[in-house]
Amino acid sequence: MPRILLTLILFLGAIGGAIFYVLPQSNMYMAMRSDTGALERISQGLDGAGETRDLLRDKIKSVSKADLERVELVLPKGPGREILIRVIDYYGAENGVAVKSIAFVEKEGVEASQAGADLSVPRPGGAPEAAAVKSRKEMEIILDGVGSYDSMKRFLDLLERHIRIIDVESVTFQAMQSPAEAVKFSIKAKTYYQ
Repeated sequence: MPRILLTLILFLGAIGGAIFYVLPQSNMYMAMRSDTGALERISQGLDGAGETRDLLRDKIKSVSKADLERVELVLPKGPGREILIRVIDYYGAENGVAVKSIAFVEKEGVEASQAGADLSVPRPGGAPEAAAVKSRKEMEIILDGVGSYDSMKRFLDLLERHIRIIDVESVTFQAMQSPAEAVKFSIKAKTYYQ
């Protein structure tokens, strides 16, 4: 009888060991398998992101230098007042408009966050925080001129179609007696730069 009792005790001990040791270890093993599967999916996603990055890099390299220079003309680095004055004077002379005065008023830039500044995205420990930067700045243009109504319209059309972004916000002038009469006008516009 003691052998049967000893066998029974050892058998119950083995079952108890399986319940208290093997079962938690198997739960940890299953959790590790699940984590490994998640890491494999993340790794595949990163591989896909790497391929996308390479495609984007190739597309960026395919942009010609002339196209990059055109982008620089649209949104120049710095206000570029001198060039703008020359352009406005040229457009005025080309259309019979005498530009009497030009004033520029710089305004604060529009905030935009740098890539990775999103606070919902987890950041590795010790990674520097991305600061908000001014992506573009505005400059108000106030100019006074004199010319016929038709020349003023052509002048405005050229300003608005210039490669540099110029938004004409308002045009003011007094009532005319005849279409050929010279009109004094004031234009308020705004342009942008980096």
